[in-house]
Amino acid sequence: MYSHPPRLPEITQEHAISQASRHKDRSPLAWWYRFSSSGESEQDIIPRGQLASILLLVTLIASIAFIPAALTSDNLHVVPPDIGLFVITFIGIALNRRGKVTYVGILLVVAVDAALVYTLLTYSHFVLPQNAVPIYDLFVLSDIVAVSLLPIRSIFFVSLVHSIFMCADIALQPHTPDLQLLVNQTAYSFMVRPLTIQIVVALIT
Repeated sequence: MYSHPPRLPEITQEHAISQASRHKDRSPLAWWYRFSSSGESEQDIIPRGQLASILLLVTLIASIAFIPAALTSDNLHVVPPDIGLFVITFIGIALNRRGKVTYVGILLVVAVDAALVYTLLTYSHFVLPQNAVPIYDLFVLSDIVAVSLLPIRSIFFVSLVHSIFMCADIALQPHTPDLQLLVNQTAYSFMVRPLTIQIVVALIT
């Protein structure tokens, strides 16, 4: 007479969630999640509240990391947007702790865009230098926030606004001699990259 092999314990969904929760509590970012999110239980692979926490942490680190560059910028024009991002991060944390993730997304998109626009428009004598061109690439940061925390269709609006602003800014804002030389040599082809980034992000999300 053969004996049946011992039955393995059945792994239920509740057990799996419990195991994942215990693993999450041991995560290096567990303290940050507790500080910056509402702590509500969600079934997503990455709960939106925790995703917002990660983006807020990245924004906080970036605003601190940019302090040296802000203090050495022309006329200290990068200082106000850097301080603004730092303050906005803590407002976002307060909203995220109350579960207002969509408001966090709107706040971060507006704050990042406002910081970049302010930086571009406040160079000395309102004249755009060649070294400001890479700033256009950074608008993808608010695209990432929009894709992560806002309704998916919002990315089309966000990318469209970015593209219109970039085209208007490079066309209308006065150029320094080095940027004007680049424009003359390339016929604005250097703008293909930041505009392509906006189009690609909008289409693949």
